[in-house]
Amino acid sequence: MVSGESNSVPLKAYLSANIKARREALGISQERLAELADVSVQMVRRIEGRRTWVSDRMLANLAEVLGVSAFQLLIPAGAVNLPSDLSLLSGILDNLKRNIRDDINRRFDALVSDVPPLPEKPEKEDAPETAAEDGCPYMDSRERPPGIGPESPLP
Repeated sequence: MVSGESNSVPLKAYLSANIKARREALGISQERLAELADVSVQMVRRIEGRRTWVSDRMLANLAEVLGVSAFQLLIPAGAVNLPSDLSLLSGILDNLKRNIRDDINRRFDALVSDVPPLPEKPEKEDAPETAAEDGCPYMDSRERPPGIGPESPLP
């Protein structure tokens, strides 16, 4: 048996069938697929007709245009059901997010429950009108010594 010859026939069959099925499911013509994947129409026809093989770059381009992973074009149709696999992974990810969020909230609540509440700040009814009346003569511009203030040059 010649290496590669007998193995490539099933792969060509899978590739051909998967590209054609996906293209038809998307409702695009061979011409449009060729344009989007940057290959000739003849190349698309030869691939779908099992008469030629593809380069790794061409396989990647076709897979991207068809909205699938490259490996999905090389396996029997239905061998991997990506949407259901993705929904399973999505559910696992949602559960993980929920568990992490709940754990963070539990830890935060435990930390906060040990902190005493802050004392309430009494409201001042008779607030001083200037900073000088509050015991800080250098904060009021009328009370500042000469040469100190916003108009003074910096040293």
